[in-house]
Parts: sequence; structure tokens; C-alpha cells
Amino acid sequence: DWTANRTILSGEIGEPEAFDNSFHVVRLDSVAAAIDGFEIRGGRAPESGGGIAGYRCDLTLRRSLLTANDARDGSARGGGGGVHLTQCTATLTDVTLFANTSGVNGAGLLADQSTLIMRGVVVDSNYTTFGVGFGAGLHLRDSNVAVLESSFIDNHIFAGSAPAFGGAIYNDNSRLVGIGVVFEGNSLRDNGSAHARGGALYVSSAQPTYIANAVFVGNLSKADYQGATGAAVYAEGSTVHLVNATITANRVLNHLGEHTRGVVAGNVSIRNSIVWGNGSEPLVDIVSVIYSTIEGGYSGEFIIDADPVFVQSAEIESGGWPTGYSPGDLRLSAGSPAIDAGLTSVLPADTLDLDSDGDLNEALPVDILGNARVLASAVDHGAYEGAAGVGLTAPTTLPGFTLRVYPAPMRSGEQATVELTVQTPGDVSINLYDILGRHVANVFRGRLDAGTHKVGYVLQQHAAGQYLLAASTARGTVVAPLIMTGNN
Repeated sequence: DWTANRTILSGEIGEPEAFDNSFHVVRLDSVAAAIDGFEIRGGRAPESGGGIAGYRCDLTLRRSLLTANDARDGSARGGGGGVHLTQCTATLTDVTLFANTSGVNGAGLLADQSTLIMRGVVVDSNYTTFGVGFGAGLHLRDSNVAVLESSFIDNHIFAGSAPAFGGAIYNDNSRLVGIGVVFEGNSLRDNGSAHARGGALYVSSAQPTYIANAVFVGNLSKADYQGATGAAVYAEGSTVHLVNATITANRVLNHLGEHTRGVVAGNVSIRNSIVWGNGSEPLVDIVSVIYSTIEGGYSGEFIIDADPVFVQSAEIESGGWPTGYSPGDLRLSAGSPAIDAGLTSVLPADTLDLDSDGDLNEALPVDILGNARVLASAVDHGAYEGAAGVGLTAPTTLPGFTLRVYPAPMRSGEQATVELTVQTPGDVSINLYDILGRHVANVFRGRLDAGTHKVGYVLQQHAAGQYLLAASTARGTVVAPLIMTGNN
């Protein structure tokens, strides 16, 4: 277990302060390399690639953590606090980029003229601080990139009085495909009267961008006066295609904290998606919208203006952003008008073979949780397919996310211990359901740091039988069975 038995590559040399750390912890120059099971930390590059700096390399990076690396010089071409790749081919699998920094570009990762595949990657709590900022999580420049089953959480650009673009991803003339991606709690803020565009995703590209099975929740664009827009997505140049996205609880704010328009703005095409709970006038200057649930309605074919009935709606907490938000449980409840309301023919082809069946021509076969993408007569709106009946077939683990409960079985009136392990910090909701999937009680709701946590819950006034505990984040839900016998 590489997470329990850490092998650390550190740039820390000399004094405890970072000023004299190694420029790069790992440098790859015209070589092929496989890195598996390492923690890479403490690089402090004068320009680019504090953790890993690659030039014309072929990199396979697996099961690794890159954290506390820095590339903060303010150079227009510099950046990539965690990873900087130039003219490389790279595959990242089950990697976490956590709390890396840069001055301007790609605090988590910067890919320049590279081919990059990311799968099961968590990009969390990276930030830029120099002034103008481009992509706190990921900066893509003239590259070809696929991002699969990954999360961008709490990445931020603190821009002072300068413009800020792309809290999670900044796409500069790159071909980007993102499937099964969560954008949660990313932001552009503290940038005075300058532009703040794309709290989660900013695209300025002549190349196509396709995003499917995606969740945008709790993202923010904030600037003085009218400088902010596109808290979830802002696009110029080529069209960004959103298919089966769930977009909720995002905010565009002015310097007074007042909501302004355009959570999704610019050259964006929306299909089979849900845009709900983002304030008034969430869509501005959109190319087209069809077969979607849009709060307040929008011009287009088969638009539903009705509550999609999430299992648990995401909420901006009292006082508004940035005091906090809850990502909720964004699966659809039984009876939701968004179920079977989409257009199956617009699903993209499974060119990346997500279900590993060898068929690259079939329509997208799975939703964001890996369940079948079409269950009935038509695809649903949003990232999740089907009414949420929490059942024994739901996953007991997801990458970096496990749940168990003990003792087993237990009696009414006895305290259950719920043990939850999370790889990265985030908001978590734990709920109790009966075997038919009906909600019984909320056990816990709040933000947890990375690590293992224990929550006590006393089973009172519940009938004997089988229950399910479900722990949910924006990335998905894991369950653990709970069997209760009669009273003491």
C-alpha cells in the first residue's frame, strides 16, 4: 500500500525554508520513464516544473502524490508547479496533484505541445498568486488531452487586480476531451475590476472541446462590477460541447457579493444537461441548447423548466460564497422530469473504450458512476442515469473513497460506528436508506480532511431489517450494508 508506506522524493535541501530547495525533484530530458508509488514534494522551480519537469519525454505516472511543489516566477511561459511537460507523451493514472503553486500558469500541471491522458486523477487545492492567472489546476497549451474519471476540487486563482481565467482548467488551443469529470469548488477571486472568466473551465481554442458526464458544482467567478462571468464554463473560439452535464450551485459575483448573470457563457453547446440552482439568467450568449433541464427556460428544442428533483440539492451556505457550500447528492430521484428526457443520438462515440469492450463506435455506454448510460427508452438529463434507488449493487469503494460500518449485525438503540476513508479533503454527506432505497435519516454532513474518520450514530426507532449507509461526494456514492436485529 503506497499510501500507507510512503516513498518520498523531496526537493528539501539545506535550510527548512523553501527558498533553497531543488529546482526540480524529477527532471526528464528526452527519456522514457515510469514512476509508480511515490510522493514527490518540495520542488521550487525558478520557472517551470517544481515537482516533475519533462522535455521531449515519454512519462507513465501511476499511484503517486505530487504536493507542495512550486513554480512561481511570473513568467508568461513558466508554471506547472506540480508537473510541467513540453513536447511529451504522458499517461497519469490514480495520481493526486495537491496543494501545488505557481505564479501564473497551471499550478497543478502545465502541458505544452504534449499528448496527455489523465485517468482517476485528483487535482485538489492548487493555486496561483502572482497576479494574472491561467488555470490553477491544469493549463493546456497546443496539446491533445483526455481527462477521464477525474476530479478538480478547490483550485483557485488569487489574481489581485489582474485578469483570471480557468480556476480548474485553462485550455489554450488544445483538443480536450473530458468524460466523467467533477468540477467542484474552483474559483477566480480577489481580482479587483479585471476579468474573471471560467471559474471551473475556460476555453480559448481553435480545437474542439468535448465534456460529457460532468458535474459542475460550487464554482465561482468573482470580480468588481461586470468583470466576472462563466462560473462553470466560459468559451471563446471553437465551441465547447457539453453533453449530459449537471451544473448547479455555481455563482458569478461582483465585488459586493451580488449575483450577476452567466454561469455558462460564450461558445457553448448544451445537450442532455441540467442547469439548475445557479441564480437568475444562468446562460448567456450560448450557441445552442436542446433536450435539457434549464431553470428559467431557454430558447431551444425540448427544454424543461421544472425542478430536476435531485436526491439532495447542492446548497450555497448562509452568507454566500466563499463561506461554503454543500455539493449535495446530484442523482435524480424517482419521478424526476429529467429521467428519459434526453436525446440518445447526441451521445458521443466511445472512442476511448470506457467499458473496455473493444467497441469504439458505440454510443457513450456509461454514466459518471460507471452505470449504464441508457436504462430505458431514452437517456436521462445530467451526469447520472436512472432514479436513485440505493441498492446492494452500488459500489462499496471508489478510488480514494471507502466506507464501512460496525458492529454487524447490531440492535436498535445500539451505536453504530461509521468509518469513512477519503483520499482528499471535501464535503461529505452520509445517509441511511432502507432496502427499497427510501431515505431514513441523515447521519453526517460536513467537510472532512484527507484520512480515516469515525462517526457514531445511534439506531433508534428503526424497525429490524436490512439498511444501507450511503456516503456521497460530488464524485459519487459508496454504500455499506447495515443489518439491524430487534430491540435490546
